[in-house]
Amino acid sequence: TGATTNQVGLSAGTSYWFRVRARNGDGVNTGYDTSFSTVILTVGSPTTRVWDGGGVTNNASEAANWVGNVVPSTGDAVLFDATNGTKFCRWNLTDVTLSSFTMAVGFSSTVVIIGVSSFTLTENFRIEAGSLTVKHEGSNNSLINVKGNWTQTGGVFNLIANTWVTRVRFEGGLV
Repeated sequence: TGATTNQVGLSAGTSYWFRVRARNGDGVNTGYDTSFSTVILTVGSPTTRVWDGGGVTNNASEAANWVGNVVPSTGDAVLFDATNGTKFCRWNLTDVTLSSFTMAVGFSSTVVIIGVSSFTLTENFRIEAGSLTVKHEGSNNSLINVKGNWTQTGGVFNLIANTWVTRVRFEGGLV
């Protein structure tokens, strides 16, 4: 009389569509089409990870480069500001989903997102100062997925692609 299904692995803030078809014992086909959107749940505020460039390398994966010596992880907000506005950052964290990414006034250096296969923001990407370069490296396709708004009020954005694919997808808006 009824059927249910549980879907796992769905992304927050995404629209999905599905169709169900059935044939009864008399051979009569019926169908049902619908769509739904998942929501973005925010439990408390995300932890903001601030770049201080205190490490030996310029890699985002080095804990000493972040205030509190903790590398950004899923759900965190990332901030580049005047805390150390002059040290270059090589963003080498892969397959991470952050809440937001901000290059604020006071940051005058460069962030290079290089060789990252997947980088998702559930909220906003904001460039107020500095330079952001997205560059492909290696044999995998690169995807940066911004589900909120991409806002650039200053600074520079460079997208460099070679024979492999580098994509930036904006699900929110360009502001």
